[in-house]
Amino acid sequence: MLRSACWRLCLPLGTALTYRQALSAFLAGDAVGNVTPLGLLASEPAKMFLTRRLLATREAVASLAVENLIYAVSVVGMLAIGLLVVVATVPAVWAVQWWMVAALLVAAGSGVVALWLLRGTWDASRGARPQWRERIAGLRTAIAGFSASHPSRLWRAMALNLVFHLLAVVEVFLTLRWLLGDLSPTLG
Repeated sequence: MLRSACWRLCLPLGTALTYRQALSAFLAGDAVGNVTPLGLLASEPAKMFLTRRLLATREAVASLAVENLIYAVSVVGMLAIGLLVVVATVPAVWAVQWWMVAALLVAAGSGVVALWLLRGTWDASRGARPQWRERIAGLRTAIAGFSASHPSRLWRAMALNLVFHLLAVVEVFLTLRWLLGDLSPTLG
């Protein structure tokens, strides 16, 4: 439900997609991605297919790209928070802690590389861009256009994704508590 609301925040203002339609398309698309080995390669096109009468293809692609980018950033943020909590609270041998810190550094480095790619570094004097760079440029243009015209919606979408992850942590905690009884994890 939260991811559907996030998707709607990533759509241009005045789009005819209602929350109920977004939720239906999101649930069906994610179901397709979960039951097939194709994952995102099946779920995102399914969402576009299911909303084809309501959204222009360009709007659907751009909004799903922005939503997935925001989701990916929130996933990396949650992983970083989780690794920091583990490093700070769980006694482990130095080698294990080193690998956790290395994972944090790789995540930070990946973020820097992603920002560098999205920033746009192609010089027109070098000729035509390779096709993969052209796709990144299109994504960058869609994201920049959306974030420049709707910065508060971008932050609200990020907040919804963080709440989504927080609820997932609560769900795991409650499930482990239900399954393990006395051996369940604690918050302290």
